[in-house]
Amino acid sequence: MKLIIMATLVILPVALYPNPVKAEQCDGSTAEMVACGQRLFNKADARLNAVWQSLPKNKQNTLRDAQLKWIEYKERKCKAEASAIAEGGTMKPLIELGCLIGETEKRTAELEAFL
Repeated sequence: MKLIIMATLVILPVALYPNPVKAEQCDGSTAEMVACGQRLFNKADARLNAVWQSLPKNKQNTLRDAQLKWIEYKERKCKAEASAIAEGGTMKPLIELGCLIGETEKRTAELEAFL
């Protein structure tokens, strides 16, 4: 019975949110995984910013309000998902970072369509 409970506690957060910072990308202690996840997010964010900067100025002007709202949405969405799945647990920052990375990569692809 303990094995079933432990398996559920490990598998459920990953099943509910399948994109936490993955062990094959970042391994080690939780702190090391969080630091690695932050580096991956920073890389994704830098790519998004590079795409934004490469957009023509008229597109930037048209999209600026939507982009600012998207940033707020992304941050709130990822905090809420991480809290709902792992409030107070060590998986919370990994789930939040995984969400931030995924949302940022999706938005980057959306912005690339305007190039």
